[in-house]
Parts: sequence; structure tokens; C-alpha cells
Amino acid sequence: MLQAINKTDAASDDSREAERRLKDLVAGRRPSLANGGARAAGPTSAQAPRGPRSITQWPFSAKCSLGNETRLVQLTATAGYADLLNAVKSKFPNAGDVILKYVDKEGDLVTITNRSDVQAALTEALKQMDRRLGIIPPIRVQVVPAASKADVPQIPFEEMQEAQRLLQQQYQQLAAAQQAQQQQQQQQQQKQTAQTPSGEMIEIDDWLVD
Repeated sequence: MLQAINKTDAASDDSREAERRLKDLVAGRRPSLANGGARAAGPTSAQAPRGPRSITQWPFSAKCSLGNETRLVQLTATAGYADLLNAVKSKFPNAGDVILKYVDKEGDLVTITNRSDVQAALTEALKQMDRRLGIIPPIRVQVVPAASKADVPQIPFEEMQEAQRLLQQQYQQLAAAQQAQQQQQQQQQQKQTAQTPSGEMIEIDDWLVD
């Protein structure tokens, strides 16, 4: 998204600097500290990866507030509206239908309706990154109860497709793991049984096998 913006007339020094920092983070480059020391990142901040890493794995955090409660959500740099909404619902399971709004640099609440809105919030967080430490502040998200389900922005179709594809992959991985476990158990059982000349199956004690 930053690259697209920087190719237009809307490009600014801040957006170019944010793109440069993003490329440095993905490449694993991190500015050195002036005093030669290092300070650990706070629990609510994302820190630049130490080595080369896929952009899809690069993490960032969101501080999501509902009423007097604030909870931290961890996402990746390619997260969309569907990802953020599902993560918020898992943190606030009793919230019901909600509308998500991020706080921009002017302090205004901007309604999140798609991936571009999430990326815009992340872009602003990148501009506020601590250049010495490579620490990215969390984006701030207000979770607003909706008057009705019709007031909640619908998840874009392409994001729904992607979410279903990822869910199917998770199911396939789970099924493969369960099948591998069953095969291992069957192999273990076969090792501990033997057939007598009369065809009777008997168990063999481990100490006899050893």
C-alpha cells in the first residue's frame, strides 16, 4: 500500500520514510542505539524482526478498547478487516455486534470496513515508530457496540474467500495430524501383539521385546 501511495501525487516525506522503514524491518535491518545499549520492547509494542522474515509473518499489535476494558490483539502486517474483527470478537466474546474504529493522528475515529483501512492505521503507526529501537507502537482501535447487525460493515467478499481458504487449510492440517497420530497408535499396537500358531492374538510385554 505504501509503495502505491508513493507512486502518486499524494506521496509525502513521511510516507516515503515509512516505506523505507518497512523495507528495513522486513529485511531484518535495525538501527543501532546511540548509547550502544539495547532496551526491551514493552508488552504492547511490536519490535522489528532480527533476521530476514516474510512480510506475511511480520507482527504488529492493536490496543482494542470496549468501554473501560482494553485488550491487546496480535496480527500480521497483511491483516485485513476480517482478521481484525475475528481477533476482537475472540477477545470480547460477549460484545455482540460491534463496529471497529481506529484513532488517526488527528485523534479522529475512522470506521474500519476493509483491508485498506487496517493498512492505513498501520501506516500511521509506522510513522510514529521509534527509529532508535525499531519499535512500532500499537494501533488504537475503539470497539463500538452496534445498534443492530445491519449497522456493522460487511466483510468484503475477497476477504471472506481468503478467510475460508485459510480455515480450510487449518482443517486439512488438523485432519492430517489426527491421521498421523492414529497411524502411530496402530503401529504401536501392532508391535505389542503377536499371533499364535492357532491364530490367537496375544499381547507381548515390553520387557520381553526388549
